[in-house]
Amino acid sequence: MSAYSPFEFCLCSPSVLDRLNALLEPGGVLTISERGMIDGSTPTITPNPNFRLFLSMDPLHGDLSRAMRNRGLEIYISGEGDASTPDNLDLKVLLHSLGL
Repeated sequence: MSAYSPFEFCLCSPSVLDRLNALLEPGGVLTISERGMIDGSTPTITPNPNFRLFLSMDPLHGDLSRAMRNRGLEIYISGEGDASTPDNLDLKVLLHSLGL
């Protein structure tokens, strides 16, 4: 994973995403202990100062852990089959309040 390349996880297990939780700590690093020792040390990944993580989830494919959910802002957007469908004004106000 290079410092500037986007990294995407599509429909992966929530336990895989939980491994990224260490990168979200101040000064955090991700230790790749599954690879074993390389040149006498365990490989680690240190996030770039501009590192950002955007997560989306579909409850049909599992749920994120509480620890990972507490790291960000959770926004619910109803689907086609939901009874409560927001109108365009609701969506504009939501996006504007987020600075988007």
